[in-house]
Amino acid sequence: MGGNRARPDDVSMTMRTAPGGAGGAGAAAGPAGHALDPRRIQLLSCCFVAFLGYPAAELASLGLPGPAAIAAAAGLAAFGALFVWATWHNVPRPHTLATPYALAAMVLTAVAVQLVLRETWLLTASFYLATLAILALPPRGWPAALAGLLAGHVALAVLVLHRPLATAALTGAGITLYGAALAALYGTARLAARIRATRAELARSAILAERLRIARDLHDMLGRRLTEVVLRSELSARIVAGEPDRAAAEMREVGRSAREILAEVRATVSGYREIDLDSELATAREITRAAAVDLTVHLPDGPPPPAVAALAAWVVREGVTNTLRHSMARTCVVTIAGPGADSGYTVTVADDGPALGGRPEIDPGAGLTGLRERLAAAGGGLSAEADAEWFTLRARIPERAA
Repeated sequence: MGGNRARPDDVSMTMRTAPGGAGGAGAAAGPAGHALDPRRIQLLSCCFVAFLGYPAAELASLGLPGPAAIAAAAGLAAFGALFVWATWHNVPRPHTLATPYALAAMVLTAVAVQLVLRETWLLTASFYLATLAILALPPRGWPAALAGLLAGHVALAVLVLHRPLATAALTGAGITLYGAALAALYGTARLAARIRATRAELARSAILAERLRIARDLHDMLGRRLTEVVLRSELSARIVAGEPDRAAAEMREVGRSAREILAEVRATVSGYREIDLDSELATAREITRAAAVDLTVHLPDGPPPPAVAALAAWVVREGVTNTLRHSMARTCVVTIAGPGADSGYTVTVADDGPALGGRPEIDPGAGLTGLRERLAAAGGGLSAEADAEWFTLRARIPERAA
């Protein structure tokens, strides 16, 4: 129905999310609202352990005795293995604390290794633990986990490394802010996933509702009349030999009924295709409110002529549908201006989808193509523009629209 800015699947586009934990989210939803492949994240976690090279270099520079160096190296290896194990098992089921013993073992290992290593290990281990806390724990446990991590970081820095309290608190605050940023990123991704799923469902429901309405109207309108045509035709076929005059009369009735059916079909289709501007704006307000999109409408001082209002209603329907189905917009602005110097009206539907991750490419689909043809038949025109901030659908409608 809408013009595609990308090429998503039709209204059946779905979220490919793994069963989620707290909050019902799937596995690691990305900014575009689609779930990332859990296996890819699991493999990336194996690469993430490369950052343990920094504390390993610190260990090599300390020149510790053989047993102490071996014990510390074994602790680093165990910490890395536990991190991979915990990530591997928590990614498919995030925020469900799938590996509590592995997390506890990582904390104990980090404290034990800290007795041998210095500042680099404290920072590295804190970052690893903050990452796993956001991944593994349910959201309600994040504040307590980050507070505990801050307290542990400050305690080890002061008691083991003998750092000033202010310095330890400053580095600990940095770790806490990192964890809070991860939590905010996850919350944003989860919200985007829900919005996209809601938009897809709203679009699908709207199309299904229209199909059901048309099917019901056509069934109610055609059923009885077509039955009448069939019966009269069969009667005419049976009596044409013995009563030709009556058969001719029956066939004339068949023709009359067929013409009436044709008129009723046209009226039904016309009723479906003709829409009212005020009703369309009201529907746009409702559907954008349900999809968490901020809709702003600017109207001219006086009502446009009926023909202009009808075309403007089609532009609003297509533009708002396009916004809901093919972007991640949070804001949509509908403006109807006129009449201008050329005695025409301008209707624009703009959204901030490109600024929030939408694709700026313009790929007209059947909806925009049909709208362009409708406007051209009335003497108007249609254009679509996209930049880094806004996608704008602009229609020009002459005041004396055909």
